[in-house]
Amino acid sequence: MKSIDILCADLLYAEMLKLELERAGYSAHIGRSATPDLIICDLDTNEAVKGPFVLTFSRDKDAHLCRPFDIEEFLLLVSQKLSEEEVTENTEIKKSTLYVSPYERYAVYNNENIELSELEHRLLLYLYNNKSADINELSLNVFGEESNPNLVRVYINYLRKKIDNRFKVRLITTKRNKGYCLGEDVQ
Repeated sequence: MKSIDILCADLLYAEMLKLELERAGYSAHIGRSATPDLIICDLDTNEAVKGPFVLTFSRDKDAHLCRPFDIEEFLLLVSQKLSEEEVTENTEIKKSTLYVSPYERYAVYNNENIELSELEHRLLLYLYNNKSADINELSLNVFGEESNPNLVRVYINYLRKKIDNRFKVRLITTKRNKGYCLGEDVQ
């Protein structure tokens, strides 16, 4: 049974979504759980959750759904998001060995915790949520407009020491014309 977290400040609305999801056969939780398959996030609550495993809704911001929305359309989008995750081979490789929390500053590799700084967590989460990213994309999206691409290289090195060197794997790779990749060359 797929597990879904609902992040919504309007508790009555969150409860309604929870009931609809449970009626459709999902395990739904209001708030954060350990390892959800999907996160449904109300952008009006200012939660900072991003990634391919997130479905967003809002009253006035750019989101997957505009509130109020048709519940059947909502359930169809949930089903599509969950099936996208199953089809993505790269995601399956990463999730079988590496888990990066979208909420808190930690990661787990083969059931062992990895302590991360705030910037290391943001960088690893960005790579975890995307197949690959070039140095300029990482510099802009992880470190901000004023950052230097050399900062990306420094933090990639930190992550390689904490993950690749520690576990004797090669999860973080560099590919020509793609940039940095996570999980493509798992040994």
